[in-house]
Amino acid sequence: MQNLRNAQKIGHKTDEVAYAYVQFDRFLHDDGESYTMPDKSHSSKAVFKHVNSRGKEESYSLEFYVKNGNKMLRTSTSSGGHMPLLVNLKDAKLKTDDEHIEIDLMEKDGRRSVLTFRLNKKAKKAEKDSTKESDNKTEGDNEDEETEEDEG
Repeated sequence: MQNLRNAQKIGHKTDEVAYAYVQFDRFLHDDGESYTMPDKSHSSKAVFKHVNSRGKEESYSLEFYVKNGNKMLRTSTSSGGHMPLLVNLKDAKLKTDDEHIEIDLMEKDGRRSVLTFRLNKKAKKAEKDSTKESDNKTEGDNEDEETEEDEG
């Protein structure tokens, strides 16, 4: 208890990085699932899709953004608007693979943090297979209908 009082007297700020981590992680997992898009990502931008529980799909980007000397980490959508996650940054580098987004960030006060978020892995092969099967069934169904018409 004494340490907490001492920290408050010194003006020890809340750990904004931990708060941003929890906030972003909840966004990724609370209402549906999210998966990365490494082919559209680079060192200052991680692109991902979020599919909510109702099946609505939306593309998002998590990016290190610099404007008028202000450096921040923000999330934005393809349709516009953004939500700042962290401000007062010196630098941030992002890495994206099939299941993770990793953020290596440096705050203005010199503190460095590495945040890693695990996302769902997109089953690309399974989606392609199911699309092919539905296309084949549709084509097969049409052929059967034509055959019945020819016979009748």
